[in-house]
Amino acid sequence: MVRLAPLLASDFFSTDSDEKTFKDPHITRIVVSAEPDTDLFHVPSHWHEKYDEYMHIIEGKVQITIGATVKTYTSADGSVRIPKGTPHSLLGFKGVPLIIEETTDPSDSEKEIFFRNIMAGGKLTKNVLEGMNICYHGDTIVALPGNFKAFEKMLMIVFGYYIASLLGYERKLKAL
Repeated sequence: MVRLAPLLASDFFSTDSDEKTFKDPHITRIVVSAEPDTDLFHVPSHWHEKYDEYMHIIEGKVQITIGATVKTYTSADGSVRIPKGTPHSLLGFKGVPLIIEETTDPSDSEKEIFFRNIMAGGKLTKNVLEGMNICYHGDTIVALPGNFKAFEKMLMIVFGYYIASLLGYERKLKAL
């Protein structure tokens, strides 16, 4: 099971790479169970146009692909910076619990709204148009082979905004 966990104001971290300290409450905690029937945690390749993303592994391990670099990260690695515009994906390990804290720079509540919508019911949505609508509103653009960003963005606008909206798909949560 994958769930979002609320954070306390004291649950903040600083990045090792640029010594930037996050002192805002816009951190999302993702908790993945190690139970045998838990689906493998996988976030497909995507990129963000408006912000850098920071991941801090609190417990467990996760394979993160950033651009062409694939690496397994643990809590010993500190924070992982993913620059805006860089395709990235995440892959958990079966039977290994995982806790990730994530924030963005610039930070706002949009990331929390995105996660609450995409993981409604404790699992990533399986409906492609619903997912694209949520991604469109959450600055999450699906990365395709070849890295054609203009084409990827056009697909997100056409399918995530226009077609999904015409077919009645809307985010369940629009504001915190």
